[in-house]
Amino acid sequence: MEHIIASGSDFLVGPLSYDVLQDQASYVTGRRNCQIFASVPEAGPLSVKSVKFNIADPNGFIDLSTLCFSWTVQEKGGHHSLQPLTAIPHCYWGRMIIRCSSALVEDLGGGNLGRTEEMFSRFMSQAKRENAAVMGHGWTGGTQAGNNHKARSLIANAEKRVVWRPLTSGILNCSKWLPALLLGNGGFTIELEVAPAEDAVRCHANDSQNYVLKDLVCHVDSCTLTSELTEQYTSMLLSGRSIMIPYTTMDCTLQYLTALTGSHDINLAKNWTRLDTVFCSLDKEEIAASEDDVGIWNRHINRFYLPGASSNIVETYLHVNNKRFGDFNNVGAPQHWNRLIRAIGTMPSIAHSTNINDVTYGCVPGTDASSWVAGFDMEKCSGATATGENVSTGGLVGIHLSNVGTAGDSPTRAYVVSCYSAVLELKDTGAFVYS
Repeated sequence: MEHIIASGSDFLVGPLSYDVLQDQASYVTGRRNCQIFASVPEAGPLSVKSVKFNIADPNGFIDLSTLCFSWTVQEKGGHHSLQPLTAIPHCYWGRMIIRCSSALVEDLGGGNLGRTEEMFSRFMSQAKRENAAVMGHGWTGGTQAGNNHKARSLIANAEKRVVWRPLTSGILNCSKWLPALLLGNGGFTIELEVAPAEDAVRCHANDSQNYVLKDLVCHVDSCTLTSELTEQYTSMLLSGRSIMIPYTTMDCTLQYLTALTGSHDINLAKNWTRLDTVFCSLDKEEIAASEDDVGIWNRHINRFYLPGASSNIVETYLHVNNKRFGDFNNVGAPQHWNRLIRAIGTMPSIAHSTNINDVTYGCVPGTDASSWVAGFDMEKCSGATATGENVSTGGLVGIHLSNVGTAGDSPTRAYVVSCYSAVLELKDTGAFVYS
């Protein structure tokens, strides 16, 4: 041990470092707040169902961490109030497609973007979810349970301006500036597809399902660098070199379960170089909407189901490329909870928490769970990059579920979210994506 210590070297600790202004960025000469208007004046389930934003800046770098969307929700029926299903306004969208210089960077949601966003929002703390809800519809009655953050309704003919920042986009959360001035005519585009009304708002006879989303705007900051540094990036591309932007993106899959025995095998054939994390959640078919909170909580977007009888006996394991993860099955909701918070990174942190409690996760026997998600971490080393499992040769990813409900309690849907590593390469000939 002494030999190892002797081979190290000293550095000046913070309290003893008196260097002044050694961390400046004077090469950043300006920042401005940009607004990009949608390709259509309004969208909605009874109107245009696709919205596109073309983000371009011939002179700057786009700070993707600031990107968000705003729009006005307007009730159009004129007779009943509109009750959104989520306080954060991700309920209106079913899919998000991002392209850079025509290269497909991300295709998120698969028709279930709202549910995936809702799942990841519950991985945040209650306070952060409430902050996001304040930008959206507002919330009433939300608690640490996490399954009761009810959105404020809109009365007939009312309007509400909302703001939404996507959680599930890897490229928007990669902490990199996008050199928009080097993208050419292709630019950076984001396309949002409108979800059906029944997936966005409560559909009782006394509820409105007639609404539009208008005045759609994408907000993002653009930063300007000194001409010398800008020319360096331009020259780098012209010389044949590349700009590489790593990010983690995800694939969302819905599978219907027909067995009523409580055991299911979910198989996915994928082709990614590094598979990092897999999440699996369950639900069963919806009951008729009622004019109360049950008509909200029993929608697919809000319910991550596990029957109360499965609390102590639910079992899962994962295998990838014929390699089993977990020498033994994960058994019981508490052990699954441990695996989940390890997978999302809150286990080793004393400063972060989730908006899920023991009741909603299914740790209380006899009480149905409404926030149960199984998480499987494939990364071999925490804090390092590209340590996930290689499934680039068409590997088979299999999730085995046991004791998750029988007969009328049996789940009928499995939602699988696979997170994997990708790289966006920018060259003078265009953009290329590797995964």
